[in-house]
Amino acid sequence: MLGRGHTARGFDLDAQFVSRLRSAESGVALWEKRIDALATPEGVVALTQDYLASFAPECLGRLPPGCRPEHIKYPDDIEYWAQQLSQRYCAEYDEPVDGNLLHELLDYFLHALIRLAELHRNLPGAERIKAQ
Repeated sequence: MLGRGHTARGFDLDAQFVSRLRSAESGVALWEKRIDALATPEGVVALTQDYLASFAPECLGRLPPGCRPEHIKYPDDIEYWAQQLSQRYCAEYDEPVDGNLLHELLDYFLHALIRLAELHRNLPGAERIKAQ
């Protein structure tokens, strides 16, 4: 078990981060349940803003600037960050990355993106293609 002063992937772990790490799985599940309960794209955007606000700045600072989701105002921003995070997750760079945090963010954004697609599919007046 990692505690204060111990490192993982070259990062010093503080108590807040270790606590997040221990509860990451249950925390992600809680956020995913909240996403699933939303009825509008605006709700998904607002919840995403709340989710990102739950991270201390120094926690997100463990990621490179291109992997720190910010300025989430529209559903398209969620799609953008899902793509950015997935590209970074699959890429190999020399720069160290907090893999657990990157994975947690990617899980959240992919789940939010799926919910947005579900909501878009169910919008009144949306064209539907019937399978033949």
